[in-house]
Amino acid sequence: MSVQGLQGTMTLFYYRDLEAASAFYESIGFTLEVDLDWWKVFRVVGRFYLGLVGGDIVPEDIDSKKAVKLIVMVDDIDAWFNKLKELGLKLDHEEVYSSSRLNLREFSLSDPEGYSIEFGQFLSPLGV
Repeated sequence: MSVQGLQGTMTLFYYRDLEAASAFYESIGFTLEVDLDWWKVFRVVGRFYLGLVGGDIVPEDIDSKKAVKLIVMVDDIDAWFNKLKELGLKLDHEEVYSSSRLNLREFSLSDPEGYSIEFGQFLSPLGV
């Protein structure tokens, strides 16, 4: 499968103290691109982003394991959904769905070790 149409990646980290985490990443030189009370997005380089999530979205088991999710941003979410479905991969949903919090269409699956991978297409810059 070709990687044509990829736009970049975003890794998500979850925090109870989102402001402290945000201050840390700002202090090491990452560029803050989105600053909401529950969602901070930092540009690492180019189209590689780090997303920090807080508030009521933080998983209950954050202390027992560090929740990490790779987000692959694409320019045609439906084409990627169909490609991965045709490969016979087990997707987490039967169709592409829209985020209730961001202007984003997405779908997800897990890799062989259980790491979550989400494919997404922002419908506005960084979903806001």
